[in-house]
Formats: sequence, C-alpha cells, structure tokens
Amino acid sequence: MFELGERRIAKMTEYGIPEYMQGGLIRYFENQIPPGNFLTAILQNDLMEAFGRADETNRYSMRAYVIWLYNAAPGRPNGWGSPKAVSEWLAGQNYLQQESIENERAAS
Repeated sequence: MFELGERRIAKMTEYGIPEYMQGGLIRYFENQIPPGNFLTAILQNDLMEAFGRADETNRYSMRAYVIWLYNAAPGRPNGWGSPKAVSEWLAGQNYLQQESIENERAAS
C-alpha cells in the first residue's frame, strides 16, 4: 500500500480541492480503489470528459486538481496522466507500489 502522507493530503485543501472529493483521491492513491467517473477523467487527463461529469463546484475547481496532481501527487507515470497510467495503478503495476510493498516486507 502506498501512503500519500499528511503533507500531500493537506495540499488538497490548500490548493482548493473540495473536501467531499478528497476521500476519493486518497482511496485511489492509497488503496487502488477506483474513483468515480469525474475523478477518473481528471486522473486520465481527459479534460472534456471531466468537464462533462463535473458538478458546479468541481467545474470551478479544475485548476486545483491540476495543481495538486502536478505538485503533490505521486509523479507520473504513477497513477495519473493517461488512461494507461490509471489502469496500471489500479492493477498495482507501478514502481512506487512495488517499492512500498518491498519495504513493508523487509520491515516484517
């Protein structure tokens, strides 16, 4: 399991990601739980789909998601930036998750 850490989570609020959306991002990055359609579109870098699925609050918060992903989320290709990156993250096929699992095993 990958942990975002308190700093990355605090940045969600600081950058303006609505509080009711933060849990979906946390569950996605930490536990590989698929988010809803709007967050999936954001993570896949699909602007048109994201705007089409956004509620009014999220339409005004698009910039916040981009800033958080760029500045605080795990770096690409780790779970965001393309449909392939999202699919691989959900399948556990990326080096951050593998490194975290290896560290967890070594600590046991």
